[in-house]
Amino acid sequence: SERYTISEPLGRGGMGCVYLASMNALGGKQVAVKEMELVQGDPVEIQGAFKQFQTEATLLANLDHPNLVAVTDFFVERDRYYLVMAYIAGQTLMQKLEARGKPFEWAQVKPWGEVLCEVLHYLHSQTPPILFRDLKPSNVMIDDRGQLRLIDFGIARHGEAGSKTSTFL
Repeated sequence: SERYTISEPLGRGGMGCVYLASMNALGGKQVAVKEMELVQGDPVEIQGAFKQFQTEATLLANLDHPNLVAVTDFFVERDRYYLVMAYIAGQTLMQKLEARGKPFEWAQVKPWGEVLCEVLHYLHSQTPPILFRDLKPSNVMIDDRGQLRLIDFGIARHGEAGSKTSTFL
């Protein structure tokens, strides 16, 4: 529907790609558009992948925390599924670590750990709790102002008492 103009890929994962885009109706405001690619295969698996992607959109759209990325839209076009999020300019902790070439000092890591604990507490305090199951340096972004953001909720789940997901954690 020409609401967004794609500029460049920002990253690629196992199920798709994230692009830098601009919102045409809002004067070119930059956003990140996550595209889920459905490859040919088992229809049950494809349906499960779509459900997981839709769950990510629903989870994020209903959250409000300064260390999470705001979701603004979810749509389907030409059998592809898209999630539109605020664009966060910065680097993941993995990128920062690779550029640095050695481990960070405790004085720098400690505040990041405290913020991660705060945002995880926020997620766990939701009803039902949200379990972020993929915490790793490539899913933690530091924006250009130094603020930490937790990204990529692709395998996050609602926690249900007694469920395998809850037991796993």
